[in-house]
Amino acid sequence: MVCTTNVFSIDQSAVTLNDSEIRGLLKNAKFEEGYIIRSQEEIPANILIYKRKDSGKAYYYCIVKAPNDSLIIFTPKEIDGYSVKNQRYIRHFSEGKSFFIEIKEEGRVDLYMRGSIEYDNRVLFYLKFPSQKEYVVISPYDKNIDLRDSKDSRNSAMMIIRTNDIELKFKKFVEDYFSDCPEVVNMVKSGFYTISDIPTVVNIYNNCFE
Repeated sequence: MVCTTNVFSIDQSAVTLNDSEIRGLLKNAKFEEGYIIRSQEEIPANILIYKRKDSGKAYYYCIVKAPNDSLIIFTPKEIDGYSVKNQRYIRHFSEGKSFFIEIKEEGRVDLYMRGSIEYDNRVLFYLKFPSQKEYVVISPYDKNIDLRDSKDSRNSAMMIIRTNDIELKFKKFVEDYFSDCPEVVNMVKSGFYTISDIPTVVNIYNNCFE
């Protein structure tokens, strides 16, 4: 049985989970072996696997069970990321907010994702292209889509492009950013892949160079 009476954090001011929320998260909880990342070091840890209804908490908190059954609640202010059960997260800073984003694909283009969170119910994809410091951020399910370079930890400038014609802008985006892989460009231009297929588009693009 996991003890919930000794719950602490490296930075108490960063933790907003109350006792009731913690008890809910721990009901029928599963912990799996994984690791947290701090200062480029991978530290083994038993990490909470969130239930489906609590999955959004994964972008805020990494909850670790210590050997004495106490809990350590890490936020993006305290660790660089964590990995558990084939899911890997890194911390991200954007517009004064910090949260974890999930690594979905690594290659010539790296793809990350952040699902709905408390103050922003959008699903966001973050794309990091070669030789670019900024992420291109795409929200595929908005009626209006922003293709923008997000402020990262280096506080880079932000570029925003807005349009009401989502698929037309997406086709232009793919032509501009994926032009060295004709297979991807042609499949998007033909309508075979749309903006909701971002993970597949990135995967095919990365395979162009293997």
